[in-house]
Amino acid sequence: MNVFAKFRIAFLFVGMLCGIIPMIAAPTETYITPVSDEILIAISSLVPSGQTPSEKDFNRAKDCGFNATFVKGNADGAATIIDDASESNLKLLIVNNTAKFENYKSKDYIPSLDNIVKAYSQYKNVVGYDLSDEPSWESLPDLKQRYDIFENVLKKYKSNQFLCINIVGVSTRHYSSKLTYPEYVNHIAELFSPNQISMDFYPILQFPGQKKIEVRYQQFYLDLAALASMREKYGIPFWSHCMTMEHSNNEGYYQPRPTEGYLRFEAYSALAYGAQGLIHWSYSQRPSNASETYLSAPINLKGEKTNVWNRVRNVNREIRAYNPVFFNAVPLKCVHTGDVASKIQHKGYTAADAAKEILPEVKITSQKDGVLISHLKNGRKRYIVMANQNPFKSQRINFSLPEGYKYKEYTSSNGGLKISGLSVHKLSRRLKAGGILVLEYTK
Repeated sequence: MNVFAKFRIAFLFVGMLCGIIPMIAAPTETYITPVSDEILIAISSLVPSGQTPSEKDFNRAKDCGFNATFVKGNADGAATIIDDASESNLKLLIVNNTAKFENYKSKDYIPSLDNIVKAYSQYKNVVGYDLSDEPSWESLPDLKQRYDIFENVLKKYKSNQFLCINIVGVSTRHYSSKLTYPEYVNHIAELFSPNQISMDFYPILQFPGQKKIEVRYQQFYLDLAALASMREKYGIPFWSHCMTMEHSNNEGYYQPRPTEGYLRFEAYSALAYGAQGLIHWSYSQRPSNASETYLSAPINLKGEKTNVWNRVRNVNREIRAYNPVFFNAVPLKCVHTGDVASKIQHKGYTAADAAKEILPEVKITSQKDGVLISHLKNGRKRYIVMANQNPFKSQRINFSLPEGYKYKEYTSSNGGLKISGLSVHKLSRRLKAGGILVLEYTK
């Protein structure tokens, strides 16, 4: 038995004796899809702090290519929120301070939750509730209690709504140093058995005194592989975050204003590893505070669109065109090539089901930074996705495909998907910064 297993058993045993952790939850069998037949593309914050969202705000988010948003709501304001959001058809994830922060041991906690669920459970466009963001390891026993209480209230109203837990990427500040990151992700899956797990890790940084922007490939790909493995083991899908707000903090790092390539890189890397949702943090600019300075976002502090809004819209339009490829897709194998692969220890991801299939090997004959090559299965269809690993520059790749297969190329065009047959097996393509090439293959 490894160290992680011993530690986890001890943690759970003590928790059960103290009445903190009643049991390990059973794995999720079915995923409640927030948006029917679509990859979730959600907003973390619809309007700047202190502002109340209006019908205009919901419709503008829809125009930007989103199909869901987190929105602050209480029981008394439910009807207004639903009315304002109705024209946009956005799915809503309710953020409520009582649910997230009030002492669950308080006599008022369950009645307050009851009022919230009673108010929102009757609306089909409300799909879930925000419960916790980046919980610490020490907070997990209490969070489990809150989770179970909330789940019981949802069951009372026979609600299909779900709870959202967002964990941070590789960071030992947020989990026990006795666990590897994949073990931590699996522990969250076992403890809560949630509908989905979301993760935030923003790989693009610039440090003081450095002109060059750093891409933290190693950590980012490790996170995605851990979540892909968790999904394979427990059947729990995952969502990933995209950074849309330029900011710096007093720890000394700066996250630059996102370009379209930057956004593509974050989104397509996650989708290639099987993510079923993307959350943009933050769509609306936050006011700066003592520790962080927020410089720009798609919507500024005055509630106005910025040039980042247009970039997000363009990338969202591409992603939604590729929805038939990525929605419900499961990665069989992910590998990294080129200069990036030579600089990182991470070797990708291989699912157990990959051994049941003969995967056509893509031979890259010319490249620079290289690509992430993902073999995806989606029902009876099989895809090869090649994602440019450079967020800022386009890249030409020359490659060959094995004989014995028929190939079709999928291209995003004006918000739609163009499908073309391929008659040759030696090809050359220029991928946009962070962009992808998608091929369907059949025997």
